[in-house]
Amino acid sequence: MLAMNLSISCAWADWSWVVPSDYESISPDLFLKGVKEADTFRRNLLQKNAVGLTKADVLSEAIVRFQRLAGDHLSKENGVKGYKIRKKTLLRAFNGEKSKLKPHDVFKAFNGKWYGIWDKMKVDHHWFPQINQDPPKKIQAFHDVWVHAVQFAWIGDGFGWNVVATEEEDSSDYFLLGTVYHVRDKDPSQIYLHRPHLGISASKDQLIWMTSREVFLEERLAPKGEFPERYVITGFNFQMQGNSRLSVVGNSFQAIYTRKSDQRYPWKQYWINLTAP
Repeated sequence: MLAMNLSISCAWADWSWVVPSDYESISPDLFLKGVKEADTFRRNLLQKNAVGLTKADVLSEAIVRFQRLAGDHLSKENGVKGYKIRKKTLLRAFNGEKSKLKPHDVFKAFNGKWYGIWDKMKVDHHWFPQINQDPPKKIQAFHDVWVHAVQFAWIGDGFGWNVVATEEEDSSDYFLLGTVYHVRDKDPSQIYLHRPHLGISASKDQLIWMTSREVFLEERLAPKGEFPERYVITGFNFQMQGNSRLSVVGNSFQAIYTRKSDQRYPWKQYWINLTAP
């Protein structure tokens, strides 16, 4: 038992750097668990069904269609037309194939504190500075994950990590993983929901995140005229029917955060009728 406890302590010490000192009560073990589950989620999306179709195919088609349809419901200044995404490039990103990611810069544009409203809740969102690993650091699992960069975030009702990873130590086929733990009363010990994510870097200012039920297009917009610097999250909820069909569930949404706590844009909801493929 003593040897086991020592082993666990050493593992935690090895990864203690992923938790900021302000949140030292959070166990690094949650990071390790989350990354493993996020990579399992990624691999599951890439499994082919009997006709050679993957959930990644379906999701990629849905994201492309959503970008085209959402524009009619959003303001010109906070729309999603600036995303240069195609189904082919999205599928490559799931695998990390032909990756053009700059792993040590991918989350940098979102650093710092942001203030907004999510549904009816005021959110103070804090992205901590990205921590880079060179050489990368291995998380041992059934399928090992090599970690090249980590960013911790407090998201108002929970916390999580964004990760740049590869399947092999010396690979340049980078992919993004994420994991979020939702908590009650802003108490990190009161976890009630865990959501693994898969991510795509569309540009240095644009990220796309997927869970098993949601898609989020996230963009940092520079100040322009009367508009302040913004962090815009536009997305939708979905339901998969097997491996072959997706339908949007409920209203799609948009949240807009700014750098000022007294400047919070209202939560926006709108209806999009979308299925894929």
